[in-house]
Amino acid sequence: MNFGFVIKIVAVFSKQPFLQITIRELSKQAKLSYNATHRTVQQLLKEKILLQQKYGTVCVLTMNP
Repeated sequence: MNFGFVIKIVAVFSKQPFLQITIRELSKQAKLSYNATHRTVQQLLKEKILLQQKYGTVCVLTMNP
């Protein structure tokens, strides 16, 4: 896991702690590629730093309180 990517992703959530966002929007706000964001998010989900909820076909990410 690239810690530079983790810092960028967590920085997006630190500005808005209750943010609900898709991986696509997260990659745009963090200024990372979709692929890099997806891989990093999968690791953060395993470590339970982020939570994922599914609404229909859309997966929404939130920070674990």
